[in-house]
Amino acid sequence: MFLVVILHVLGQGGVLASTGGKEYYLCYFLETFSFCAVDCYAIISGYVGYKDNEKPLNYAKYGKMWIQVFFYSLVITLIFGMIQPGAVGKKEIIHSLFPVSFNQYWYFTEYTALFLMMPWINKLIRGLSERQTSVLAVIIICVFSVYTTFFQRDKTGFRLSGGYSFIWLALLYIIGCWLKKCRIPEKIKKKKALILLVFFVLIPFIYSVVSGFLPFVLDIYLIDYVSIFTLGTAIFLVILFSQIKAPKPLCNIIKFFSPAAFGVYLIHEHPYIKNHIITDKFLFIADASIWKIPLLVLGSALAIFILCLLIDRVRLFAFEKLKLNYIAVMICDKLLNWMFKLIKWLKRLVLT
Repeated sequence: MFLVVILHVLGQGGVLASTGGKEYYLCYFLETFSFCAVDCYAIISGYVGYKDNEKPLNYAKYGKMWIQVFFYSLVITLIFGMIQPGAVGKKEIIHSLFPVSFNQYWYFTEYTALFLMMPWINKLIRGLSERQTSVLAVIIICVFSVYTTFFQRDKTGFRLSGGYSFIWLALLYIIGCWLKKCRIPEKIKKKKALILLVFFVLIPFIYSVVSGFLPFVLDIYLIDYVSIFTLGTAIFLVILFSQIKAPKPLCNIIKFFSPAAFGVYLIHEHPYIKNHIITDKFLFIADASIWKIPLLVLGSALAIFILCLLIDRVRLFAFEKLKLNYIAVMICDKLLNWMFKLIKWLKRLVLT
């Protein structure tokens, strides 16, 4: 999530577009390394979501996430409506009430479809041998990432929409399942994983630098969500972190704050926050000396990250006291019961 914030400071904040020369390449290196963040998220979902033994999907988890998304979508919209009268109309309020339907947060919209498919993807992976799972992973990587990177000028091919799609998240989820099922992190030493991570980060960066001095360059763009270099960075970053044995005090801190990490995305990527507080508000970094730029980028991202993290921890505490998560679970159970009753009724109607 910290990498996501770095991306937004560089991109939405206007830093990358306002720099040139050595300053630009320094910012671009940060961009190159951070671009794997979204791919990491989806791969981790598969890595922690896959189990060798079948377990029922916890729909209550999605209910809690939806309540969280709904809360920030509506509350931030209402706050801006009070701060800037006239800036928020009926249309904006309706959009905030239905965050998935109106795509308030693209990742959560696509994740909604993925969440409903997770048990079936897990069932598919459980039915495959380790060799078959590895073959499937290689096919996904070669067809949807390698081929798309080098041979598709329009990155919307295969309906991947440059990675902003349910299909790409589902493919990344399968890769995460493959890492878990075949115990890939156990088979790759840390040193080798680190070397490969550096390779996948440096190649697109070096290409961007060298291409500026060559009379002829290939018409390819190596940095986007479906790029093999972004995917490779994400895979080996997940592998490296899966091998870390953190001390218990650090684990306790991580467990305390990790439930609030998604809130960082929901807060700083809310359309009003993004448009009024993030977009082009970090142009001052581009005017700084070259050695200050990375410090200012990382410092700004860290400030946003920590502030949003603390805000969501307060929200979590309030939700626990008000038992809103419990209410979300009850609503999910009710909806599921109604859905299963409807399925049974339709089944009787069709078969009789």
